[in-house]
Amino acid sequence: MSLRPRQTQQPLGIPVYGLDGVSVSQANPIAGRPGERRLIPCPENSWAFTNLVSAINIGLEILESPPGRGVLGRLASQLIETWGVENEPCFRYGTPQIQGHIDTFLSAIRRDLFMITIEDLGSPSILAGSNRELGGWNGDLASYLAKSHAAISYNIRRVQDMCNASAAIDRIDQARNSSSAARAERKKMILRHKHFQFMFAAATVHEICHIFVGYISQDGRHGGGFGTPPSITHLNYGRQQRRDAGGRIQGESGRWVENRLFGGTLEFYQNNNDDAGQVGILHILDAHDVAHRVTSQAILNFIEGDRQFVFPLETTGTGITRRQRGQEGIRSIGSTEAAPYQADYLFMRSRLERMPLYNISRQELNSVPERPRIIRAIRVR
Repeated sequence: MSLRPRQTQQPLGIPVYGLDGVSVSQANPIAGRPGERRLIPCPENSWAFTNLVSAINIGLEILESPPGRGVLGRLASQLIETWGVENEPCFRYGTPQIQGHIDTFLSAIRRDLFMITIEDLGSPSILAGSNRELGGWNGDLASYLAKSHAAISYNIRRVQDMCNASAAIDRIDQARNSSSAARAERKKMILRHKHFQFMFAAATVHEICHIFVGYISQDGRHGGGFGTPPSITHLNYGRQQRRDAGGRIQGESGRWVENRLFGGTLEFYQNNNDDAGQVGILHILDAHDVAHRVTSQAILNFIEGDRQFVFPLETTGTGITRRQRGQEGIRSIGSTEAAPYQADYLFMRSRLERMPLYNISRQELNSVPERPRIIRAIRVR
């Protein structure tokens, strides 16, 4: 039984094209040179490339859906009000103009996807992190340059777990093993793959919302830097540990959006009955920090068939309080908590200029979530 009212939405208004200018790299530390990374391109015919761009595409579709655009609009309005810049020319006409900026922002991401890296983020539970200090965009809202503005990095250990599930399915299919044990394992790995797709789609939504704050602030023109005001958060995320370059306390726009879109902030808790490569059990944390288990079908709605997006997420069972989670030793193994960023992005930008870029059609992207297979990408550089 759902604990919250449901609203079913088709992902209407989504562009027919896929993702252009895709570059996925693995960032490896350089021995003896702290903070520096060596970028190694992920082959377009690898599981890491395929699975990650598929999940990124779903994350974009979530934000391109009417509820997604709506919550970005509310976030922008609250930012503009908090910063006190309603009379700036780029915001003067209110909601219609804001929606136009949202259209520009989302379309620009599809035309030239952010720089994407896979790397060690310091903890297996931190799914992703973002940085908008690349310095290649001049702040013009009408001419947004996604790849020049920002980078998103994904947790290498969790990406590998997702790839292991896909590879297991492929091995079973290649072997044409029809034993009952093989069928059971394949079913388990298919479900795991789908849940991983949602996990990284949700992480993408979260990180894009951080980047959106930088976009709306025109990279620091408004709001004293491009941090999120402390009033924009959920469950006090951000306020205790996050400060901008000027020492100001920051909020947490990604968690704010999660709460308004999904019905709470997302945490994947360890399942003690599953193996080490598990996704975890998705819960949403409500305004009282009570964790509610999300139904598997609520996750599959975002992955299977025509991808019916249902907001907020449907939950089941009795909620678990923070105290109960501590007493029972329930541990998060997947969180959208902000990751520390140490990389030298000027170096990474210079390396990006030599990275191969790929365009991927919508049809190819849509073929991956339900049944993993290596996508066909067109190299454009």
